[in-house]
Amino acid sequence: MPALEEKPAIPAENAKEIPADLVLQKENNDDPHANTLEEIVNIVEKVADIVTCVESLEKMRTGAAISKENTTENAAEAVTEEQQKQPVKKEFEYRAYGSRPDGWVDYLPIGGAIEGTPFVPFKTPLTAQYTQAFPGLKFDVEDLFECAKRAGECFGLIIDLTFTWRYYNHVLIKNNHVAYRKIKCGGHNVEEQEENYNAFKNIVDFFRANEREGSNRRIGVHCTHGLNRTGFLVCRYMIEEMGWNAKDAILAFGRARGLPLERENYVKSLKEIGERLGQEFPEWDEEMSFENRKRLVQESKIESWLDKETIANYEAFRASRAAEVGARETVGSVALAAGDSTAIKTVDMPQEKPADLKIPGKKKGFFGRMRALFCNVQ
Repeated sequence: MPALEEKPAIPAENAKEIPADLVLQKENNDDPHANTLEEIVNIVEKVADIVTCVESLEKMRTGAAISKENTTENAAEAVTEEQQKQPVKKEFEYRAYGSRPDGWVDYLPIGGAIEGTPFVPFKTPLTAQYTQAFPGLKFDVEDLFECAKRAGECFGLIIDLTFTWRYYNHVLIKNNHVAYRKIKCGGHNVEEQEENYNAFKNIVDFFRANEREGSNRRIGVHCTHGLNRTGFLVCRYMIEEMGWNAKDAILAFGRARGLPLERENYVKSLKEIGERLGQEFPEWDEEMSFENRKRLVQESKIESWLDKETIANYEAFRASRAAEVGARETVGSVALAAGDSTAIKTVDMPQEKPADLKIPGKKKGFFGRMRALFCNVQ
């Protein structure tokens, strides 16, 4: 390593007087680390200031976050309290109540599909609670799908026309991957319920429009007995939307259901719908009387989807019911011939309460109790 060259000393005569502050600086520079320490101290002080500033900012940020969290919690609590005040919307929960619909056991549950249409009419299924007294005549949702399976058919849509939700749990239909639609349709005057027919038409139109070509999925339609309300809406749709003759539609429905339409006002209304569309019925009164329709339906009715055992149970029940009615009529006729009108009342109608019958436990008024106490009046 080459030796450092020493600088020549400045001659004394050439040296000038050095200012005092430079002399002090020179004295201070005698310690080579003096400036470095001062710089470090300054840096440390600046870092401390920065740390203090960061801590202040962190406190401000934390305070804002806590405040925001408290605000959110308060808002959530407020929403929760508001929700608690409002009634909670419950999911549909089926509950059977009331009695079995009148005449339900008198009708076969289901026939078959109406030829040339997707419609299958049937009476309302009933949950087991309603048919405990007639186990051989039961017809619930599971039985409905079992009937379709037995016939090699399947449902894509079921339209419920009853005016209540209590007969069966409609969720069971959806669980079988079948669409369910409810139209609350009152009985006896369906021909006047234009809004219900429009709803029925829209539902059927939508289903048919979205079915793939070649699909044979059926549209099940039911009211309480699967006859009058069902028959009117289905037949009207067949006449107005599918081009059926009114007479042919009514008879085709009867053959599929196994029973003719019962309400003459519905039959008359369907005839008028056909006439508005230009159809003519010169011999309507004779051909479409109830007795003639009943005969035509029985002669050419479609084979039912029901199993033979259930059909036999219904036939046996109807035979016993007819025998019971016949026995009552016979007793009434004999009593009438004998001049005993009370026997007719006993058989054909419930006993009426006599006007002077005392009802046990009935409370008497104040004067009645006094009379009973002092006059021994019971």
